[in-house]
Parts: sequence; structure tokens; C-alpha cells
Amino acid sequence: MKADSVANGSQKLLSQKTKLEIISIIRKNAKPGVPYKLPNEGELSATLGVSRNVLRDSLASLAEMGLVTRRRGRGTIANPDVANAKCRIDIDPEIFVAFRDSGYSPAIHSCNLAFVPEADPVFNAKMAGYLLSEKMITANGVPAAYVKDRIVASVLPSESSNIAMLQSTSHFDFLSSYCNEPIIYSLSAVKATLSEDWFNHAMGLNEPEPILVLDEIGYGYDFRVLLHSFIYYRSSLFDLRFLRKSWR
Repeated sequence: MKADSVANGSQKLLSQKTKLEIISIIRKNAKPGVPYKLPNEGELSATLGVSRNVLRDSLASLAEMGLVTRRRGRGTIANPDVANAKCRIDIDPEIFVAFRDSGYSPAIHSCNLAFVPEADPVFNAKMAGYLLSEKMITANGVPAAYVKDRIVASVLPSESSNIAMLQSTSHFDFLSSYCNEPIIYSLSAVKATLSEDWFNHAMGLNEPEPILVLDEIGYGYDFRVLLHSFIYYRSSLFDLRFLRKSWR
């Protein structure tokens, strides 16, 4: 079982590395607004030093992300405009990663970590209580986003030292590494609004400004709700993008 877990982890890392290398090839070689045809599978797998199976898995993932399209007889075509969209919050659920990939130097600042005995309406009524974590994320030293995470109490680790790790890690890493409950996918409601007083005070703003709010529910395996998160972006600082893809 442990060997299988290690093997799966290594495969996932290799696939992720391959995807990043393909994206780098697209960004370096494609011209803005001009579709770019990637080399054939044999040439590309040799260039990247991976098997064709790993390459196909990586290309399939990139197709799901909207970076490439694959059609028999036409090869793999990349969209450089999509590849160069740095802050796509539909595929970058971790703010830290999204900001870093946008060219910023992000940092996490813990503002609050406490257990709340009341039930969150999103969680099962029997799952009373949750761990509340509040963090401010800075980009190049500038307050850029504020995150309120609610993690259902039933999955929390028993050791307080492990719980404290949430102060310096994302909820994705915390749930996967310390709770053994990875987030498989999330569903978000999106709202554009003006910042409220509490946000202005936390972020050091003198007056309200437009922000983007994500009200996010994180699911584990078997549709189990693990997380209820509120993410507040200072939208004036970033070119936030969503990709809408046809499934027909």
C-alpha cells in the first residue's frame, strides 16, 4: 500500500513537471494571438525525456485546463493567450501559487486561528464546530487578499502542533498533509462588491474599494464537505481571469 502511494505521488509529480515544461514551451515559442502547433508526440516526449503515456496524460490535463486542443489529423494546438493568462482562479485554487505565477513574491500572515463551537450551515448538522483560520496574503509586501477558512472539526488532527501548521500553509496542503483528507474539487460562488469596514481595517485601506469575493465549498472523496472558505481579492491589483469551456 505504501509503495503504491509513493509510486502514485512520483507519477503525479512527473506529470505536473511535464505540464509546466509544456506550458513553458508554448510561452517561449508562440506568438500572441497566433495558435501554436506543438511538436508530435514522439518528438515532444524525447525533448521532455518522458514516456508517451506520461506525455498523453499531461496533454489531456492541459486540454481540460483549456490550454490546448487535440484533434486527430491536426495534432495538438495551443492557445498562447490562455497559456499566458497568469492569474486564472479557475485552475489556481491556491492564492499563494496564483500570485507567485503572476510574478509576485507572496507571503502568508496569520491573523487568527481558533475553534468555533457553532455549526456552519454548509457542514452536516451533526458536524458541530469548526476550526477557523484567517490569513492575509501579501504580494510584494502589499496586502492583496484575505482568507477565512472553516475546516470541519471531525477531520482535524489530534495534535495541536499539527493544527498550528494551518497558520503557515494553505488549507489544501493542511487537509492533505495533516488531516489525510485532500480537497478533490471545490464549488465557488463569485461576487463583486465594495470592501466592508472590517476588510479595510485588516488591509490598511483608507476607503472602500472594489473586491472579488469567492464563497467556496471544498469537497473530499465521496462528496464529503471538508471546507467552507471565503476569499477576498483586491481586484484592482490583479488581472483575475476565468476560463469558460464548452462541454458539448
